[in-house]
Amino acid sequence: MDRCLLDILPVEIFDIIFEYFWAHEILASFHNVSPYLDAVLYSYSSYQVNFASILKPHFDHVCHTLRPNQIISLILSDDADTPRQSQIFLSHFQIKSFTRIRSLTLDRVERKSLLIILSHINKMNRQFRLFLHNCDIVPLSSMEIPFQLRGLRIGESNLLNPRYSTFVVNANTSVLYTDTFRHICANASGLKSLNIRCEDINIIMNLFSRLPQLTSLALKITTYEYWRLFSVPYFTNVHYQNSFQRFMHSTVIDDKTFLDNITTLELSRPLVDSEHYFPHVRTLIIINDIRLETLSSIIDINRVEHLILYFPITQALPNICHLLSTDCLQKLSIMSNPFRLLKQFRGMKFENIRTLEVKYDFEFGENYPIEELCSIFPRVERLHIRSINQATMIPMIDGFTHLSSASFYFDSLSNTNKEHWQVKPEWALYGARRLTNSSYICEYQDSTLHAWISEQVSQF
Repeated sequence: MDRCLLDILPVEIFDIIFEYFWAHEILASFHNVSPYLDAVLYSYSSYQVNFASILKPHFDHVCHTLRPNQIISLILSDDADTPRQSQIFLSHFQIKSFTRIRSLTLDRVERKSLLIILSHINKMNRQFRLFLHNCDIVPLSSMEIPFQLRGLRIGESNLLNPRYSTFVVNANTSVLYTDTFRHICANASGLKSLNIRCEDINIIMNLFSRLPQLTSLALKITTYEYWRLFSVPYFTNVHYQNSFQRFMHSTVIDDKTFLDNITTLELSRPLVDSEHYFPHVRTLIIINDIRLETLSSIIDINRVEHLILYFPITQALPNICHLLSTDCLQKLSIMSNPFRLLKQFRGMKFENIRTLEVKYDFEFGENYPIEELCSIFPRVERLHIRSINQATMIPMIDGFTHLSSASFYFDSLSNTNKEHWQVKPEWALYGARRLTNSSYICEYQDSTLHAWISEQVSQF
């Protein structure tokens, strides 16, 4: 067998390269390329694992390849794209085996898994930091906090005693209430770093008298009347709609700092007519019937990763095809009638689209041309359908042969099916031929069926 050219590189080079990638990206690129590279992967001990919205084959690959003592950072998520992920993860590993973990992030992790994980955090590394998002944090208030835990960050959760050296508060409600802030101050004798986002400057007037030990403060205050920007560009907006409006109070010389920070842009006629240029737009939202010929004068089309269409397409077809065919574009969200779009794209293929969302409030029925949809977007890995029936869902799962994550919302489902699917959601997918010999996870909640599918095994 010919020697791989990468084999001439020393291990230290790969150690540097691997610092910039997630574990599943490293394994997908270098695993089984050569015996030398496999040895490099086996010896590497600083993997950063991100399981948020991961494809099931990539999740399986990481779990079957890496050892706990090779992982220093871990993100677990029981979100809609990865249902019951924490439960599957804990069936592969014992959390106490992750003795080298420096950072652990838990996102929407179910209570049972959360209790198991929190009961073993005293086995973690001395530099261990815990991030909880949309989790039940009540168990933390009654457990003994180990000295290894150096930082705690909580988002979208109820507050508990912040007895740690780092604490971050994200107040998404209209006001970070004074009582809450006083509670933080009264219980945060060891607090060194504080990050607050709120809408009332009065809430922090007595900050330094209450927390004299603070050495770091990041602050953003907003009101309904105007913006006061105290930090650039960390706190500036990344999403703009309609016409661009400059901050009333800021320390920047011109608008370029703000424009360079925009990653999500709602394209409207006033914005098209303006002379602003947004070089770093990743998400483009089209909400009006505007001409796209001048789009390149507003944004760098080749940087767009996510296109959201709210308006039926009436543009010249070559313009739309060019926009949909750019290499970076991988996600398409259709918010208008998909029938018209299908008719326009009949016979075309957009293999770059890996995530497809159809959120138009119209049920996919049995007469809908599913085969055309699957043919136009043949490489879809993630699928989200706003309204569908079971008879249409099954051929859609079979038609998208690369599908790994899917969510289907059912407007009209019989009470019998609802009861059955809540007990055993796998029943909803009986009849899907590509799942016959595959491993998949199902969850039904809030009228939505979520499926997380392993790599296809069966052929039909």
